[in-house]
Amino acid sequence: MRLLYTLSIFILFSCGDSKQTQEEILTVNDENDAEVKTEQAPNCNEIGGVQEMEAWVPDSYTGLAKTCDEIEGVSRVLWYATYSNGEKNGIEKTYHPNGSLHWVANYIHGNREGEVKYYHYTGELKQITQFINGEEEGESLGYWENGNLRSKGVFRNGEKEGVWEYYYEEGPLKKKVTYKEGIEVR
Repeated sequence: MRLLYTLSIFILFSCGDSKQTQEEILTVNDENDAEVKTEQAPNCNEIGGVQEMEAWVPDSYTGLAKTCDEIEGVSRVLWYATYSNGEKNGIEKTYHPNGSLHWVANYIHGNREGEVKYYHYTGELKQITQFINGEEEGESLGYWENGNLRSKGVFRNGEKEGVWEYYYEEGPLKKKVTYKEGIEVR
């Protein structure tokens, strides 16, 4: 897989009162050898001024937490999140092993809030789901790697609700399924 790096997507890192920015895009070639541009995992050494964390954050921690690993000879961020008094508050991002963005979410007082976007390994949008107070709530759209719609439906209280539509990768409707409180009904 051919990797070319260019500067262009804005990522804001905030730690206390100091702010540092970094911009980077990854260009990869998909299975059809078409170029796909996606956000690339930031270099761990370039974002400095942050605390290295593993799987937990102390109750009182405020700032940016991250985990890093070696990706193609460079120490890259695999995950980072902003914290306030030990709770996620702000943006959280994870990255695929190839360094492309896996998902991005916003947190308020430890709960996912608003739009969460998930990405395929190639960087193409995979799913957009809405969250309210930490639960899936509202419309959810899933996409195939070619960009065609894969699924469309609504969540209520964290469960699939109503009619969900599922599509073939080529685009036509495959089936409609009705859900009540997350359970398929006939």
